[in-house]
Amino acid sequence: MLEETGLECRSIRQVSVINLVFPECHTISIYYLVEAESSNVKLNEEHSDYRWVSKLPRGSHRYLKTMIEKAGLPT
Repeated sequence: MLEETGLECRSIRQVSVINLVFPECHTISIYYLVEAESSNVKLNEEHSDYRWVSKLPRGSHRYLKTMIEKAGLPT
């Protein structure tokens, strides 16, 4: 989080792990519920924009919805 957004966060708990195998690659994603120390985002050079949302945007990836639900947060 710090490298990508400049936000210092504390981990509340690990939510889940997703292991995906595709013909061209294999990914393992580990999801955490975290709490940020502030909301002052400072993006690194790899990113140009961000947004805070209170509701999951339509068309969001199903894994994102699943992780938010597993974290016990409203979608």
